[in-house]
Amino acid sequence: MINRNNGFEIFCEPGLDPETFKNEFLNKYRPVIIPNAFSDSGACRKWSLDYFAEQIPDMKFIAKHLDIMDQNTAAKMEEWEMGQYISALNQYASLNEQERKSTPRPPYCHDIPLFKLKPQLIADMESFPTAFIPEFYQKNWWDYIQFFMSPKGSVTPLHFDSLCTHNLFFQVRGTKLFTIYPMEDWKHCYRYNWKWFEVDPENPDLDLHPEYTHASPIQVTVNSGDILLLPSGTMHHVRSLEESFSFNIDFHTPESVTRALCDLPADQPKEVYYYNSLIALGLKADIPPEIVYPRYENYLFYTG
Repeated sequence: MINRNNGFEIFCEPGLDPETFKNEFLNKYRPVIIPNAFSDSGACRKWSLDYFAEQIPDMKFIAKHLDIMDQNTAAKMEEWEMGQYISALNQYASLNEQERKSTPRPPYCHDIPLFKLKPQLIADMESFPTAFIPEFYQKNWWDYIQFFMSPKGSVTPLHFDSLCTHNLFFQVRGTKLFTIYPMEDWKHCYRYNWKWFEVDPENPDLDLHPEYTHASPIQVTVNSGDILLLPSGTMHHVRSLEESFSFNIDFHTPESVTRALCDLPADQPKEVYYYNSLIALGLKADIPPEIVYPRYENYLFYTG
């Protein structure tokens, strides 16, 4: 165990094997970090701004200004090409601290289906731990991956993952600070727009949000090569402490998708119910992923 708050725990388990991962953490909804579990991957060895500038300079994606979003303002979105974006990151990184205070930070390359846009990068994933995810997702696991690249200081505000999936998060380059909360703390953090929360864990306003005093936040630093499991419904706030590359795979188990369909609040968007119903067909009715995935695919773009 590396941290605990009012019974909410996060564990550190070097060398965690798939069976123990599933039995002791995934099935029990217990967050865990597995240090250096992915450090021998081609991604951790190769991925850098220079590498992406060489390999995928023409890749187009939508970047988001998440750190200026609140309950009254949707995230501003901009289309970029990777080469252009890398130039902006390099320029921002060259500024001193004083200059950065007066210079807008580049937006966040956030929730990008990287391997669908550039399949050649799958070759850098030779050590992806497929045994950690349900069989339904294993054959073409890269189809479900979401990629993140950010300058130092980028923030994803407090939220849970849209479909209330489990989140297996891989830190490839740089360091991120996660502040996480159990699902039971939703009621203390002032939810809005389905998955977002008004509370800023770095600067909570207890006059505006008095219920937050009952929340149980835990902080964990995720370094290059680490894997982090955020169980279904876990709230998380994320800050990039350094220029950062990472990706995750959101997935359900039969139990978590049943809970998502039956027990989530009634204000869930119809899209959430639809996508979770598709995954339930795969996990509980044995509908093959080849049939489910073409209908589920748009979720990769819906998540933002």
